[in-house]
Amino acid sequence: MNKIVLGNDDFCDNLLIQEDTDLVLNLNNTLNTLNVIIDDDVYLNVIELSTDTNNKILFKLKENSRLLYNRIVKNSNDSISIDLDGISSSAVINNSVISKKNSINNFDINHNNIKTTSKLSNHGVNDSIDELVFNVNVKIIQNAEESKTKQENKIINTNCGKSNIYPNLIVDIDDVDASHSAYISDFNYDSLFYMKSRGIKEIDARKILLDAFVFGNLDNFDEYIDKAKKMFE
Repeated sequence: MNKIVLGNDDFCDNLLIQEDTDLVLNLNNTLNTLNVIIDDDVYLNVIELSTDTNNKILFKLKENSRLLYNRIVKNSNDSISIDLDGISSSAVINNSVISKKNSINNFDINHNNIKTTSKLSNHGVNDSIDELVFNVNVKIIQNAEESKTKQENKIINTNCGKSNIYPNLIVDIDDVDASHSAYISDFNYDSLFYMKSRGIKEIDARKILLDAFVFGNLDNFDEYIDKAKKMFE
């Protein structure tokens, strides 16, 4: 499998992915636009570890192409767009955000053909007195029969900050499977109580729960766990 690594010094605006590829994004303090086209029958595995970004990233998927996008970011103000243009194209996006200041994360997923599939899992930790926002817009057009979409959005407030989730579904056809969810809170009291009853201090219990919440959201990420923990410690 090919591997492409994009950082601040070697960033490019346009990528055409014509064979199965790993794409690693490691961006810091950037304001960029990245356009990625995934060709027919191609699998793209994207890993992102970035901080303080304000990027626009657009993926266009052709027939039977697949996208797996695992990202853990700090203070992200990014806009991610995914166009499922080809028949049976699919995208899985696992997003973990750690917010130390105002952060707005925008996701637009467009089902533009039949039998397209999307799954979005958003996990956010608001560790600030500022605002963390998830804006999610999923659209299934009238001719996109047998399409499926699912979005799950959760934000854990660890400080006094304000958090908002806007999980929008725009569906123009009946023959689809579409669902969404939104949850904003601190950690469940019962989970903390159980761990404390086993002799774990609350500060340590919260760290364990935070690690599980942030890193448990990601697939095929084992190679990058240690690096991510150092970056976002």
